[in-house]
Amino acid sequence: MTSKRDLKKRVRERQARTGERYTAARQQVLSKRARPSLTVVELRDLSAEAARLGFRCKVGIYPELAARLDTRALLARIRDVLRATDQDPVMEPLRAAVLGGPTAQVRERSIPLLLAGTYQAYSAEGFVARAAAGIGGVSEGGTMLALPAAGRRGIEMVVCLVKPDPMPSLARRDPTLILTTPADLVIELDDLRRAR
Repeated sequence: MTSKRDLKKRVRERQARTGERYTAARQQVLSKRARPSLTVVELRDLSAEAARLGFRCKVGIYPELAARLDTRALLARIRDVLRATDQDPVMEPLRAAVLGGPTAQVRERSIPLLLAGTYQAYSAEGFVARAAAGIGGVSEGGTMLALPAAGRRGIEMVVCLVKPDPMPSLARRDPTLILTTPADLVIELDDLRRAR
């Protein structure tokens, strides 16, 4: 009943403002309500190329970013950074999700850390602000990494975001590595907040 009253109220407000008939005003109010508010971006799949470099997760990149960077060089750089920091416990969730661990136990142990760390890191806006300012590093939860990469326009800050699989099966729980920019990272964070 409340939603009907709200609709009637908005229709009458529009009717008074525009002078339209009730049915025309109602149709306009309903059409605004039906418009989608989400922007859908189809990521370019780099999973096959990443697998050849030793990645053990799906990899997607924003198409605009892919057009500006050498994706193979970027994937190799990410792999090298993760290998070089193999003693850094803060990088463990990201490294385990992307490259896997020495045993299946390490990989399975990292999944709860990944899920908990993902949402913990997203509550802090500091990582996004630092990445946007050009400061690289790893997020508090260890599920995001910002690093500079050479692009066609010069050096660009790239953010690597581990996104948990929204539909994990019991047999396999593979996350996805999203490669994006600090500006587009806001979209990914909003999606994860809504999914939570």
